[in-house]
Amino acid sequence: MIMIGMMMDQHLCTLYGCSGCNIFCQMKLLSSSCNSPLSKVAAILSGVAINIQGSSSFPTALPASCFGNGIRRSSIVSANFFYLNKLPTFQSSYNSGFIGTSNRQLSADNAKNVSEDQSKPKIAIIGGGIAGVTAAAAIGARVSSSNVEIIMFEADGMCLGRGTSNDANSPPLWKAATARNANCVVPGASMNVMSQRKSVMKILRDTVKQWVELKSENAQRFLFPNDVKLLDIDNFEKAPPYFAFHFWHCIGPPASSDERAVFFTFMRRYLTRSFLTGKKEAEDRAQYIVQLTRANRSCLDGVHKQNDAAKHAAKNSIFHRGFLSLYRSREQAQLVANEVNSYGEEAVVLSDEEAALLEPHIANLHVPRPLFAVYRPKDMVGDCALYCKNLAERCTSMGIQYKHDASGNVSRIELTSAVQGKFKINLNDGSSYRADIVVLAAGVRTPLFARQLGAGYACPTYPLRGFSLTLNDKASNAPSVGKNNGRTKVQQPPKSSYNLSMAFSIDQIYCSSVPGITRLTGFGEIGGFPKDGSPQSVGPYILSRYARSIFNERAEDISETAVECYRPISSDDLPIVGEVRDIEGLFLHTGHGTLGWSLCSATSECLAQSIVTRLEREGDSSVGLYELSDGSYIARSVLSPNRFTD
Repeated sequence: MIMIGMMMDQHLCTLYGCSGCNIFCQMKLLSSSCNSPLSKVAAILSGVAINIQGSSSFPTALPASCFGNGIRRSSIVSANFFYLNKLPTFQSSYNSGFIGTSNRQLSADNAKNVSEDQSKPKIAIIGGGIAGVTAAAAIGARVSSSNVEIIMFEADGMCLGRGTSNDANSPPLWKAATARNANCVVPGASMNVMSQRKSVMKILRDTVKQWVELKSENAQRFLFPNDVKLLDIDNFEKAPPYFAFHFWHCIGPPASSDERAVFFTFMRRYLTRSFLTGKKEAEDRAQYIVQLTRANRSCLDGVHKQNDAAKHAAKNSIFHRGFLSLYRSREQAQLVANEVNSYGEEAVVLSDEEAALLEPHIANLHVPRPLFAVYRPKDMVGDCALYCKNLAERCTSMGIQYKHDASGNVSRIELTSAVQGKFKINLNDGSSYRADIVVLAAGVRTPLFARQLGAGYACPTYPLRGFSLTLNDKASNAPSVGKNNGRTKVQQPPKSSYNLSMAFSIDQIYCSSVPGITRLTGFGEIGGFPKDGSPQSVGPYILSRYARSIFNERAEDISETAVECYRPISSDDLPIVGEVRDIEGLFLHTGHGTLGWSLCSATSECLAQSIVTRLEREGDSSVGLYELSDGSYIARSVLSPNRFTD
């Protein structure tokens, strides 16, 4: 279950609404050839019906970077513009009924080749995790199932399920980060920021620290097998390393030629963004993340209300409120709280004792006291895997097909010269499928598929490995039966629960509970694609050590069973959403990194709007505005894959 780390994107102008009107205009990079701000706005809006109003009001939240080339905030006039016969009225797919409810199945012929119905546009979504299933639901809410055929492909046969083992520490059978490492929704502030200089230096420091710890442990176990001394990773006085960079696994024999190419594409973009942009650009990128997480929370609020009324998702509400971030100094906690507040989110600093009243297990931590907590009451916690399962079921009722296991394992995608169905999707079972539009939402595999289509340059993402430790109350908390004086059988009281009253983080390790399951997650390691023989890490050991500290009354039941999970991080920390300009019909929905659960519901709405633009042949789908579920707007260019080539 992914704990959400925040990253930031490149310097791009955004879309803001003028307070004097109810429709919005895009402020792109303005030419300095004209001194009149009104002329510049008019030039931007050329080809679009506009109605200039003489209002001098403008939103105060607009970054100063959007007023380059001599444009001043006070000199911008508000402009109303609209698209004639454009997108339908925006509705969140989670707050409104879905459009199209017929149950359609692929014909037998299409299972092996191409569907006989050549008149109906076909949309293929590669990936059935959080990015894929939210994309399918959002698209299905905007287009009629009688006019468009939508199908999702997911390679994992265990998708939409969780572990069934009786082992209390059993991980989910579904290997996606959706199921293994996603459990919390937190705002896009005060998180790990990778695309800046200080984060690059921290990655290098943590890498050296982890390497030294691993070598020291191995040497001690070899030389003194019965007398292993205390290592730094055993010492709660120090925060453990979070990052690691396993360079050899990225470029050496473990990596294929395509994986090496993806690595170099990512690193070139990442280092450029980290070293050639400053603090102001990083803050602008952070603002976009906050805007998207706020819209995402609005989507989930809709799901919460709907499920609470109809009991659709579960017997009990799957969402909980509130999050605590613990820090070792008051100064650090206050700095984080100020940052969260600066982005319009609510956060207050609490003492160690006040935090323990909200979550009593915090008192068990062995870290030095006092601790200080940043309490964010609006943050949400939910079961991401269950959410995906419920959403996939609703997609099926809309006529969207979900192929998984052998029938959903895509091996290769080809771009053909066909007028209809120009994308040929080849499956591992030997069958193929033709599509007019392809959405790549395959997590860490997305850049590999993009390279097959010649679009690797538009998808500079790379796997970020984390770890997840699952504690399962359902399997281990049943009452036991014992003997009294060897004769009478009596029922023993159940063990104390792993359940947490409130999610919290400590030393960048995130702890949260949903009914029956508690998870500890963390770490961000760059070490290649998922495969056997992945690099050694201190992550699993550290997670189990913190778990034993938090649940000390159950310490003997907790083992080192943390599992890997891989998240697709983009080189500039923003998700990559929209159409690749050079390949019409190819869309990306990826790059959410550790924020997949925090962003996908919002970005899927953006993707759906972009696809509608393409279906209705309304011009460049990357130009204009995305309307988010909370009523705010963001420039399509901010998320577009074309930002890496513009």
